[in-house]
Amino acid sequence: MQSPQSVSDMWCIDIPTGLDLPTDRLLEPRRAKDGTLRCRVRRTREKALLELSIEEGNVFVLSACRQGKDWLISEQPGGSTKNYIARLRTGKDRSFTCVRCRDERGSESPELLHVRHSTEQLSDELPELNTMQLCLTRPQQLSSGLVALGVDGGDDDGGPSTPISSPSGVLSSQLNRVYGHGARERCRPEFAILESRRPKWNPRTETYELPFAGRANWASARNFQLIERDGQPDRAVLLYGKLEEDEFALDFSHPLSMLHALAIVLTTWGW
Repeated sequence: MQSPQSVSDMWCIDIPTGLDLPTDRLLEPRRAKDGTLRCRVRRTREKALLELSIEEGNVFVLSACRQGKDWLISEQPGGSTKNYIARLRTGKDRSFTCVRCRDERGSESPELLHVRHSTEQLSDELPELNTMQLCLTRPQQLSSGLVALGVDGGDDDGGPSTPISSPSGVLSSQLNRVYGHGARERCRPEFAILESRRPKWNPRTETYELPFAGRANWASARNFQLIERDGQPDRAVLLYGKLEEDEFALDFSHPLSMLHALAIVLTTWGW
């Protein structure tokens, strides 16, 4: 019979109380070196339910269901109004915020994402174009010896990082600095700002065009692409295109995570 292990022989792991493992895992940003992840979003109209799956292998990841004007994001197929990990809140001024379930009590909850919708008139002959601007906090490098849950602060080496929220109002304030009252400030490095990619005028066809490279088979007001404001103008960070009646392509890349991508799509429900 072996003697009990002494305290000196034991290994101790210090796990911070602030960790939210299921949500942190789904907030890990797509690494820049891994390129674009192709996904599908399937909609069930009767239940106002959306389910997100990775296209290769048809692997279910997340679902979202309505609760009033909000959306509840869950890891359970079929959605859940009880066991959810994040809530997308709908504001009164065509704005949206995404918060963790653990943080949602009270009006000053830390925010994972802030999105604003607007419209733009490209020409007198065309209807108004739905557009959006959004802000999120880039994952921060860990300074402790803990194993990182996130990856990649932007370089291809995949340095350790952790997904974090920003205090209430900070992301909205950053959008005001960049877009408000004609301001054209650059985005601060700790934030990422994405905006709608505008169609370009094709003089040969005399039409505005936004190529989807086969990822949109149907015309839809919800077909859109996002680019990083201070990044490459032709690199779509997120692409959402209608493939069938109730099925959409959702392709995203760095700096977005799986949860970010679905939350952004949910904001277009009213388009």
